[in-house]
Amino acid sequence: MRVMLFTTTLLFLCLANAQQHVESITMKDSLIQALRNNIELKIESYNPKLSEFDLTIAKSNFDTTFTSGFSYTSSNRAALNNFASNENLAGRFNLGLRKANTLGGVASIDYQLNYNKDLEANGIFAIDTAWSGTLTLTLTQPLLRNFGVGTNTTGIRTAENDLKSSYYAFEQQSLNLVTSVQQAYWDLINARENYELQRQSLRQTQNLYKITQARIKAGSLAAADILNAERNVAQVRDSLIVAEQQVLLAEDQLKRFIRPLDTRYYANVRLIPVERPYFTPIETNFDSSLRYALKHRQDLKQNLLAIENSTLNVDFQKNQLLPTLDLTGSINFTGVQENHPDALDDVFDGDFPTWSVQLQLEVPLGNRAARSRYQQALMQRKQLELQHNQIQSQIIWDLRRAILNLNIASRRVYTARKTRELAEKQLANEENKFRAGIIPLFQVQETEQDLTSARINEINTIITYQKAIYALDQAEGALDRVLNKYNIRISPK
Repeated sequence: MRVMLFTTTLLFLCLANAQQHVESITMKDSLIQALRNNIELKIESYNPKLSEFDLTIAKSNFDTTFTSGFSYTSSNRAALNNFASNENLAGRFNLGLRKANTLGGVASIDYQLNYNKDLEANGIFAIDTAWSGTLTLTLTQPLLRNFGVGTNTTGIRTAENDLKSSYYAFEQQSLNLVTSVQQAYWDLINARENYELQRQSLRQTQNLYKITQARIKAGSLAAADILNAERNVAQVRDSLIVAEQQVLLAEDQLKRFIRPLDTRYYANVRLIPVERPYFTPIETNFDSSLRYALKHRQDLKQNLLAIENSTLNVDFQKNQLLPTLDLTGSINFTGVQENHPDALDDVFDGDFPTWSVQLQLEVPLGNRAARSRYQQALMQRKQLELQHNQIQSQIIWDLRRAILNLNIASRRVYTARKTRELAEKQLANEENKFRAGIIPLFQVQETEQDLTSARINEINTIITYQKAIYALDQAEGALDRVLNKYNIRISPK
């Protein structure tokens, strides 16, 4: 009977516009389309990708750098007498490699080739040519400020945490969307059930109208009683129009999530949810929900990463309070010959090494900037720790409210069901009494309206219970559990 009425409702709604067609849709279909098409989620999905670039940039500080240069100079210089001049040609070519290490040091290797030619003119023309090459190995290592793996990898570890945090933000956005779609889906079911019950009410009211006409013809009722019956039919028809409006609004709300930019879909498609209202009570336990939420809530995970990043910053700023003491060691090998190959041989033979060791100390007097940054980092970490407590308090409140609403909704389903059963029995009794002429029409009409309200209220309580379950899932941060239920996988990539 319920399926037949539902099908009749669909046909009635679709006959108004021949261009419209019916599309049955499941909850899973709604979620998949929303996760694929939602604009806000697409925007959020870019943040992990952007964070990956930030991580690559942070790691690039330890990339090897290649350097190279070339110069050529020609100069003329006047000699001591007015009849002579010197012309000099000089060229320089160098190449090298630089690489920073995680201890804070920088190692480099450089090779420099110099070419020099003197042309003398003083009655006698002479040429003096020299090639010189130098290979230099240098290591600069901080010993106090900027020393240590932890200090020099702060940017990388911070970027890694930011990347994780961006994934948690994407999960949070996904959970919010999934919850909204589930609630919109059940709102549409509720609106259609309400519309169907209003149609049933209209049929019952029209039936009472026919009975009233028959009794007036039989002389058991006054002719004026027909006005009351007609007024009741008009009121129910008005309620049916309002119910139809709610169906259309609920459809548009669901369409907004699954096809946000498809205007033809808005206008030409009538969505028919496949799921039917059902009530399956579930057990709740605050302690287990709290344990689950503290492990899975995305905002809490993000806060923990922010605290970790703040601790990294505290350690870095603490290191910056130290004086600068840098150790620099270098060794070079030089070769000088009239031609390049011989000069290069001298370099790699290592016959003429030169080495040096240098310590450079720098102590900032006052050091107010570094001290201020360190105190600021400590304060920011304390602030984040307090925010952690605030989020935990919010989780406790969210769970208590969600569980309370769920338990109350469960109890209301039972009372609404009982109220509807009693209203059905009362209407059946009063319809028999009305046919027998025992009670007036308005009393039956009131009872029929009470039954319609009871039926609508029963559906509302079942839908409210379902939405309360989704609210509890959201309060627990249970994205994986919800998606696993529908065998759905998501990724921002």
